[in-house]
Amino acid sequence: MFIDVDEMEPSWSPTGDRIAFTSVRPEVMVNLLTGELEVAAQYEIVTVNIDGTGEQVVSRGDPGSDRANYLDEDRSPSWSPDGSMVLFMSQSQAPSCCGPWQVWAVNRDGSGATNLTADETVNDLYPSWSPDGALILFTRADASGHNLYTMPAPTSLVTVATVVARSAGTFDAVAPAAVTGVATPLTSDGNAQDATWAPAQPQGPTGFALTVTLRTSSGAAGSVFSLPRGIACGTDCSESYDTGTHVLLLAVAKPGSRFAGWSGACRGALPACVVTMDAAKGVTASFRRR
Repeated sequence: MFIDVDEMEPSWSPTGDRIAFTSVRPEVMVNLLTGELEVAAQYEIVTVNIDGTGEQVVSRGDPGSDRANYLDEDRSPSWSPDGSMVLFMSQSQAPSCCGPWQVWAVNRDGSGATNLTADETVNDLYPSWSPDGALILFTRADASGHNLYTMPAPTSLVTVATVVARSAGTFDAVAPAAVTGVATPLTSDGNAQDATWAPAQPQGPTGFALTVTLRTSSGAAGSVFSLPRGIACGTDCSESYDTGTHVLLLAVAKPGSRFAGWSGACRGALPACVVTMDAAKGVTASFRRR
């Protein structure tokens, strides 16, 4: 029950050993009417080995925390450059639905879940780590629209040993780590909805250019990412690859949208496509509203 539902938004760890993704998973919560524990479900951040083993829900929260006792909708995972932490956006449902979206981070083992933005007057969405690990980029939605912000990235979160000691009652509970610093606006026009850092430039000689175009119907949105890295479209939609490189393109629809198909050097309706770079090529990914 509640397994393999809407598995989406995959993100490779920098070390290549784990994949983080969003999916519905069961969790235990307190029934507000009866005070009893019951099994419910909501979107969680899940990590798994590349062969499908070792699945772990990392966003459930430390023992005794509101995250562990109530539902949260967790989306949009992003690994830190060293693979030690995962960013995500979370909508608290403690004690009931629905709080503002906030940017959280958690250790890769699921400990130390920390609210980094902690501002209940706005919605903070789609976080991503800068390639050097120094900053977090995210979209903030308020009365002026959607704008890009940065804030300092955390250098560490609560350790596993602290969580174990806290749950065992060996010392007073430790408050979550404070937010890391002031959020700085980068835009002010209210139109920035997809906070994605430009990827690091590939090493070695350049080859043929691969260009991705996004085609969206009214109200629809989506992105396309590549392996090897280089394309994160809509921010970076063109990259050069060595001759003979097989480039995997993955189309990811935003909430409320669906992937409608490829055209150009890719064909079909499956969200994944492989392009062999033996010439300059162009691909179009189409997205429609659900």
